[in-house]
Amino acid sequence: MKLAQPLYRGQTLVIILLSTSVALTVALAVSIRTISSLKQTTTSTRAQASLAAAEAGAEVALDRLKNNTCGSGANAGNCTSADDPGNVNGWIILTDSSTQYKYAVSSVGGSNSDPYLMDLAKDQTQEVKLNNTFNNQPVRVCWWNSSADGSETTNALEIIYADDAGHMAKYAYNGTAPSSPDGFAVAGGGATVNFPSSGASVSFSHCVTFTATTSGGSNAKLFRLKAFFSNFTAVADNSVSGKSFPAEAYQILSTGQTSDGSVVKKVRVTKSLPALPGMFDYGLFSGSATQPISR
Repeated sequence: MKLAQPLYRGQTLVIILLSTSVALTVALAVSIRTISSLKQTTTSTRAQASLAAAEAGAEVALDRLKNNTCGSGANAGNCTSADDPGNVNGWIILTDSSTQYKYAVSSVGGSNSDPYLMDLAKDQTQEVKLNNTFNNQPVRVCWWNSSADGSETTNALEIIYADDAGHMAKYAYNGTAPSSPDGFAVAGGGATVNFPSSGASVSFSHCVTFTATTSGGSNAKLFRLKAFFSNFTAVADNSVSGKSFPAEAYQILSTGQTSDGSVVKKVRVTKSLPALPGMFDYGLFSGSATQPISR
């Protein structure tokens, strides 16, 4: 009897199809990974270019402030990129045509009735101008905002006030007291400070109020704030007197983006007015509320 032979026709085709499927699956996975990596690289490159454009806009604005070409008269310190030649709807298109920027400069203080918000770095001094506006008027200073500064650590604030005759008044307050006594007074309770121009409100843990005057009776000129033990947010609040601060600083908001607007980066720069460095505070202790500074 003759045995039937098994048939193997078509098996080669099956093996080829299976191998092709596996190869296509692997190739597809590699392609997806490669495309994803390329996309991330492209997005990162475009983001860096947009940030560079925003920084370029800020540099242009700083140069205008330096050369006194940012506004004039009562509008000095207020200008935008729409004033620059070659702008397109306020945007300055860079030479590579792939990115563009626009900026706006506004003065902090002056006709603005808002309190003066600032970031105080540990052991650094920031100056607040008064320019005779606050003669015999109260000024409230508040500090430590939990949203911006986080959980409260040991902190203290020094206030040095000066009039135009060189008379000094000095105050020092603990927010959260250190483990050993330091001779500072204890700050008052916190408060919520309102910013009329934006409608925003910011809460602070500690506040003190002092009157801008000395026994010398001269015109209020400035006061200086110095942070101890920690970095924190502080505000000079004019709402208790109803007065407006003179110009204190200039704020630049610069936006950079790709030409299609798909990637946007923003930079904010605050340029303070000229002020004496923190080292000068040690010299201020030679004066008092009744005796002016002496050499």
